[in-house]
Amino acid sequence: MIPKAAFLNGLEKMEQALENIGTGIRHKAEKEARKQSIKQWYRLKKTEMRLDHLEKRAEAFRKTYRAESLRIDENKKTS
Repeated sequence: MIPKAAFLNGLEKMEQALENIGTGIRHKAEKEARKQSIKQWYRLKKTEMRLDHLEKRAEAFRKTYRAESLRIDENKKTS
């Protein structure tokens, strides 16, 4: 039979080991959450950049379309 002091000492060591494992798991989960957060931020910024680029292209198209429309209107008036 195991002496009570040795048993309690073993329980304390097991408790400490479980606490260390829990801390390790918690740190790993936090690290993974930060990594996912960075990935999400990167995707958001990439999407914002794409939208900005599309908006600029749309604005350039509208300007070209307006200029072409005005040119056609001027040609009709002078004809």
